Amino acid sequence: MGRIFEKYMPLKVLDFEDSITSQIYDGSLKVPETMGNLIHLKYLNFRNSRIGSLPKSIGKLHNLEILDVRNTYVNNLPKEISKLRKLRHLLGSSIYCDEEKEFLGGLTFLEKLGELNLYENRVEMRELAKLKQLRDLRVCCYWAIERDALCSLIDGMQFLEVLHIEAGNRGDEIIDLPLMSSLSTLRKLFLRGLLFKLGLRHSLNVQAQGLPKEASKMHKQSITVIA
Repeated sequence: MGRIFEKYMPLKVLDFEDSITSQIYDGSLKVPETMGNLIHLKYLNFRNSRIGSLPKSIGKLHNLEILDVRNTYVNNLPKEISKLRKLRHLLGSSIYCDEEKEFLGGLTFLEKLGELNLYENRVEMRELAKLKQLRDLRVCCYWAIERDALCSLIDGMQFLEVLHIEAGNRGDEIIDLPLMSSLSTLRKLFLRGLLFKLGLRHSLNVQAQGLPKEASKMHKQSITVIA
């Protein structure tokens, strides 16, 4: 992998999907710093590989538009990601921020983000609120977070078309969101969790396809549509 980064600087597309494997399953495989040499790269895909982290040199890929690290061990991204001002799609399986790496807010052109873990520290919430161009958002919510704050945040996303919400680990917590929104652009809403009550002020195309039986149990009042 390191030789590719050193010899093929003109590359614009690099797809490692399903190709980086190892007998070790602890995410210890690291991408070399020489990846930063690929300054013309627009598409970078590590999906379904065994890598555990991305190098700081990723911040040099100023032309990168799509980064895919789904089904890898990468979840805590380097803060240098914030330098990728052209990034439009950031795709992962369990992305989170910490107090020292508030990087998401710098990705002002981001249109598709997922999956972002939302915890009680609200760092992710503050960063997410800065992304005004999002069209497609996937989040996994742990309900120590403030529900009203999350709903207000979603309401401010004027271009949002697709929203995925998973409650807890594997959808094992109750979804209780008062989505009192003006999201006229929203076309698809995917929910995974124990449905309790969902208030909507306008009709939505609610897609429940693929939900496991244990994740679609109804509690008291399943879905309420408020005209």
